[in-house]
Amino acid sequence: MKYKHILSLFLVGVIVYLIGVVFKITHAPHANTIIIVAVATMITAVILAIIKILTTKNNSFLNK
Repeated sequence: MKYKHILSLFLVGVIVYLIGVVFKITHAPHANTIIIVAVATMITAVILAIIKILTTKNNSFLNK
């Protein structure tokens, strides 16, 4: 998995998190579930990034 894919996954998590926060502010149902899914997505992206950094042999950013 390339760095740009991991970054995209993290950004999707941030966007979903912001949507969950808006739902939470408006007291919409299932806001907590949306926030939990978003945080899990961001944690997954961070773990994948750590694995990628530790196992990569070249230092090219975004796999140019």
